[in-house]
Amino acid sequence: MWITAEDARSDFVLAAAAALLGPILQGFVSGLPFYPRGLIGTMLGIAWLFAMTGLVPVLLAGYRDHGLSAFGLDQPQEGLGTGVIVALPLVVAGWLAFWLNGVSVIDALLGLLPFLSGGQGLVVDLLAFAVVTIGSVLLYTFLTVRARHAFKATHLTQVEALRTFGMGAVAVAAVLGLLLSISGNATSLLLRVAGVAGLVLVADRYVQPADSTTRSTVLAPAITVLVFWVFRSGGLFRGSLLDGLYAGSLAAAIAVTVAILVETRRHAWATVPVLAAAALYGVPLLV
Repeated sequence: MWITAEDARSDFVLAAAAALLGPILQGFVSGLPFYPRGLIGTMLGIAWLFAMTGLVPVLLAGYRDHGLSAFGLDQPQEGLGTGVIVALPLVVAGWLAFWLNGVSVIDALLGLLPFLSGGQGLVVDLLAFAVVTIGSVLLYTFLTVRARHAFKATHLTQVEALRTFGMGAVAVAAVLGLLLSISGNATSLLLRVAGVAGLVLVADRYVQPADSTTRSTVLAPAITVLVFWVFRSGGLFRGSLLDGLYAGSLAAAIAVTVAILVETRRHAWATVPVLAAAALYGVPLLV
């Protein structure tokens, strides 16, 4: 795949803008009196999710005739098994967080699945989960690949990037979680930090020490998701900025891990189980 820096930068900005500004547009449109409610409204909400995540990357990849290479997924799918192993800490921590909050053992395994459609039924829940996962995979792999070509290349090893930026984001989330835990729910907050920390550490085992990446390839998607969560929390002057920074730091650590998995080439498909677990157990990148 070949692309100029200008085109890559344009694609990155368009995909990131759809993710950042889409919720604002959705909130405005859904607040109009004629906007449908009930099942139709839920299905439209699911369509919005894909429009804000996977749609723009798919359209841009098709326009440039790049196919799966635009997402770094033009590699064998053997990485799916790796992704299941990498995602295990998220699954365990998420299950414990739900169970310790009074959810039954079986329901805790389902995580957020019963709540994704607002009570519209299992089929709609599964559809929403699939759209969140696929949309997140398409968006964050696309941002990673485009950032690789779009910005100034400051090289470092993949191991260094994962440990510095991934664990750095986890450390920030841990501090914010401790601050938030003063008002209660400390166990759930810190379990999710532990889950993401475990994710980063397990992913580290699949990275070759000599392989390199660039700083912008790893940081640009992470910054995008951090800004998203700051916006979602109400920004700097309203809402709960601390909550947004906490969620954004966790999501940024996952975005760094996703970027590194894509950069390994061999384990690019590991991003699918990782982002599925993130969506199901309460550390989603974009919902």
